[in-house]
Amino acid sequence: MDTMKMLEDPLYAREVVAYTNAVKAAAQHLADEEVQYAFTFAMSFGATRYPNIVMKCGGLQGVLAAMARYPKNERLQAECCETLRNIAEMPDGADTLLETNAMEAVLDSMRMNAQAEWVLQEGCGFICRMITEPRMGKLKDKAVAVATFGGFMAIGMAISSNPQLKERAVHMAFFMRANPLLGMALHAVLSTAITVSGIPFSLVDLGASWVYGFQTAMCMLLVAKTLGSILCFLVAHSLLPLKRKESIMAHPTVARVDRILSESPIYYGTLFRLALMPAFVKNYGLALLNIRFKHYITCCLLGSCFGVPAQAYLGSQLGDIYLGLRDAEAVAQSDPLVLLGGIAPALAMLVLMPTVAKVLLGSDEKDKDKADKAE
Repeated sequence: MDTMKMLEDPLYAREVVAYTNAVKAAAQHLADEEVQYAFTFAMSFGATRYPNIVMKCGGLQGVLAAMARYPKNERLQAECCETLRNIAEMPDGADTLLETNAMEAVLDSMRMNAQAEWVLQEGCGFICRMITEPRMGKLKDKAVAVATFGGFMAIGMAISSNPQLKERAVHMAFFMRANPLLGMALHAVLSTAITVSGIPFSLVDLGASWVYGFQTAMCMLLVAKTLGSILCFLVAHSLLPLKRKESIMAHPTVARVDRILSESPIYYGTLFRLALMPAFVKNYGLALLNIRFKHYITCCLLGSCFGVPAQAYLGSQLGDIYLGLRDAEAVAQSDPLVLLGGIAPALAMLVLMPTVAKVLLGSDEKDKDKADKAE
């Protein structure tokens, strides 16, 4: 413990030997949770000023080992996420982290500690750095795209796990059950607003699917998503700030579709709607391109033909579990096929989306390779 505390002393804060001794001590006492917390705190403290020394002495490997060993220690996980965020900010730090399992470790930490605000804050900060800092090579482009999607999924899970929001979603579900018609109107408003905002919060749709059943919910979701798409088109052309438009147009999938959309607007527009990317980019990216409204809304409807049934079925089967009204572990023990059947469509979509993204983004790489050979 004294070895760890030495790093808080300005006299030793820049000494590589002090960091090396801390790493060795942590490796020797991996089973001691207090020692591991002291180590991660020391690495976090040191990485705020000298992340290069933390990297040089092997602190990164020690931090990742501590995260894997104590996944439910919120204080330790928060210190580790902060350390990784600081490392990502140093020159080439994000590129180095892409070659490790740091992204996976942070996403797991956010998922397993979804109610720990500090973990979520540092985790989101790390994800933002991993999106903005790496140099954009071919392999790293793909890694960053995965990091972006994973980050938004983690943020969405964190939002959905917030006890206050979950409690309100439960109240809304019971309100819809007691007032079916008013509940439909309320869902249409909230779901449309979520689509326009780009916030990854799915409990509203899952709760509605659980209350109304698969067929009715599928119609409700389709109406809400379509209304949201129409509003996104209007906002994109009249209210969206210029800087926000530029950031969306800079997304690799949007840039790729922008070049090939004129060849077949409905085909490439629908692929775009199925591609794997943050919700805000997906909702506004296609609307910002040179596409007629009738083609745009057709693409949105075709895209919904894949996503809406999967989400409605998932909610109708497992909505009460997502709302916290039924215990998932108890269901898994009594009848695991119920869980498997409920998540199968969603898993199918997760397999489909990366394939679609590969079709869109892989063409750019082929085009670039051809250009390089021609030169």
